[in-house]
Amino acid sequence: MSKNLLEIFNRYEPSAEYGQILASADQSSIALRADKDKRIIEVKADFPDVIPKKALYRIEEEIRRAYSLNAVRIRPHYPSALFDEERIPDLLIETNRRGIVANGFFNHCDYRLQGSELRINIPFSESGVNLIYDARTPQLMEQLLEEEYGVTVKVIIRRMEDFDASDFRNPMEEQMRELGRQAARAEQEYQHAMEAPPIGVDKEPSGEERESAVDGIFVAIGLVPENEDFASQEDKNSELLSQ
Repeated sequence: MSKNLLEIFNRYEPSAEYGQILASADQSSIALRADKDKRIIEVKADFPDVIPKKALYRIEEEIRRAYSLNAVRIRPHYPSALFDEERIPDLLIETNRRGIVANGFFNHCDYRLQGSELRINIPFSESGVNLIYDARTPQLMEQLLEEEYGVTVKVIIRRMEDFDASDFRNPMEEQMRELGRQAARAEQEYQHAMEAPPIGVDKEPSGEERESAVDGIFVAIGLVPENEDFASQEDKNSELLSQ
């Protein structure tokens, strides 16, 4: 019998709102990846409605705490018909989270979605725009839209036309670079840990397969042994949730 996300994470006691969100995931689409040593879990699932990023991050953080994990990531997929310009703010939030260089660059941007093209103007100098492109941030945003909505959108990032270069502060851009480097290290470590292919929750691993599947996703999120000592690492959710 297939399990829904509430049954999989049965130690987690969500609010009615968050419980409804998790229960809405298509059970047949649920796939998990995990790293037992680093205590990281990733979930991919189809959802019928868009989950606001702040709510999604809160759910991840609450599950992380319920199981004493270092990180939990939920990668939702939505019907393509749900994508429109109203989804761009959440796209920017997720870009800030996963981008090598992104955090802070979109705080005062403006954007416009026309057909299959998304134009974003940021209040930075050309060197700031070049930094964004050097980090392949537009490609990341296109990838995020493909992953979440299955849509193909061309992302173009430009210098804001009324940007006054005389007001530009090089230290600010250097700060953005450092933020980007810190985010990159955290995300790259996470992605490296998650290189193993996803495993369906209904599959019962055995032998070598069980071991490579991180003991059956910690034995169906039983996280055995429960008294195992581990070094807790700061998850990026805390910073994002405080914004």
